[in-house]
Amino acid sequence: MKILVPTDFSKNAQKGIEFAAKTVKAPGSEIVLLHAHQIIDTASPIRKMLFEEYNLSVARKLHHELKVQKRKVETVNPGITVSAELYSNEVNNSIVDASEKLGIDLIVMGTQGASGLKNFFMGSVTARVIGKAAVPVLAVPRLYKWRQPENILLATNSFETHPEILNAIFTLVDLYKANLHVIVFTDTDTANPEEYRNHKNGLDDYIMFLEKINKDILITSAHLKGSEFEDTVQKYIDDHSIDMLAMITYKRNFLENIFHRSATKNM
Repeated sequence: MKILVPTDFSKNAQKGIEFAAKTVKAPGSEIVLLHAHQIIDTASPIRKMLFEEYNLSVARKLHHELKVQKRKVETVNPGITVSAELYSNEVNNSIVDASEKLGIDLIVMGTQGASGLKNFFMGSVTARVIGKAAVPVLAVPRLYKWRQPENILLATNSFETHPEILNAIFTLVDLYKANLHVIVFTDTDTANPEEYRNHKNGLDDYIMFLEKINKDILITSAHLKGSEFEDTVQKYIDDHSIDMLAMITYKRNFLENIFHRSATKNM
């Protein structure tokens, strides 16, 4: 497994590095540290040389800091390969470009600790990367303290069957030897009786499908009902000691629709 870990050298980013370092166990695995920065440029010939010298000075300092972070990861997990990349571009694009260029399997990022799922998906840098990246993105909250994940939650209203999507989830479940929880959410303010039935029956069929293609995992399922997606899912997370939440992004998917309705009601 090849994991990309973006860092701005903050305590927040350090959470992502720590999680990746303690997660990677398989022989041949690799962690790639990435820092993205903006270079300063000018059209003035007089100032151009000064700006170039400044950019080189900044780059040298950043390379040094990446080497420091690299040594820290190697100390925590001496059995893996660690490399470092310095990109001169906007951070979101740098992360996506690096994941494609370097053949990354998973992106691990520390988050700023936005309060609740809705705020996270509506504005964080990590959320924007999730929307652009073609590989799974694992977001590590600022207040998270490392422990071996035991319960992974998949929230879905689309009942995904694509092998690449399911393999990504099964890989995490297998990596941590965790239990898999699968939930579907029905909005009690907008759902009609047919939608209730479709969600309930669809979940039952989906669990049978998952158990058929992977007989080695333990699956717990639940049909959640409520007026606020964030609060309803958070309660399930708290009640069942969920360590990791998995959601699949789509263009204008059910999560965006739910969050949009919630924001409208709040106004």
